[in-house]
Amino acid sequence: MHRTRQIVSNPVLAASAVALTMTSFLVVAQGASDEPYFTFRKSDALVQVGVAMMLMLLWAQLAITLVVGILRHKLSKWWFALLFWILICEVYLSQSPFGYVQDITRYVAQSR
Repeated sequence: MHRTRQIVSNPVLAASAVALTMTSFLVVAQGASDEPYFTFRKSDALVQVGVAMMLMLLWAQLAITLVVGILRHKLSKWWFALLFWILICEVYLSQSPFGYVQDITRYVAQSR
């Protein structure tokens, strides 16, 4: 019986999803607690724009890996369920850079 080689092992995918979930939660929670941004700070910009965008790219990479693995029959179809969670995380993370830029534009740029 020929066994196909997996793209990435299931524990690695699961650990990646858990790590990305926890990190994404921290970024979104920080943005929610700090909003609205009345002053510009580099650290806030780095987290709300830089880290959030990097996390969105990592989630997209995980989604692509899942879809390719499932379509090539190297991953179980049950992994499709994770795509819904990825979509939820992407939507919430996208609010971090957009909300930050909107606050800085509204409160900082217009006050100058």
